[in-house]
Amino acid sequence: MIFSKASVDHAQRTELLKANGTDPLLIRDLLGDAQLWDLLGRSCRKQIAELEEFQTSYISKLWAVLREDELAADQQANEVMKKFSDAIETLKNAHLEGLRTLTDTSKDLIQLVPDKPFK
Repeated sequence: MIFSKASVDHAQRTELLKANGTDPLLIRDLLGDAQLWDLLGRSCRKQIAELEEFQTSYISKLWAVLREDELAADQQANEVMKKFSDAIETLKNAHLEGLRTLTDTSKDLIQLVPDKPFK
């Protein structure tokens, strides 16, 4: 899972403090992580929006032609779409919250980098 990266937070924080903000590779890695979380967040939001759009389209009457017994099929579709909707909501909550946590962690680590190295 993408959130396993967060487990290295403490190690990165320790590395950053030991380097006194002078290790350009570490700073580059932290900034790269922040960009990655942003990219993953946008991708996740786009995929969720597409799932929601599919759900709306599927429930519409346009798909009714694919159903033999329209009433029974509508009931079955509603049940399936309820489960689908719940799964989308779970995805939204879990992944977006996880990405928010990772973004906040990256911001915290970047803020530990002093403007001028400690002497």
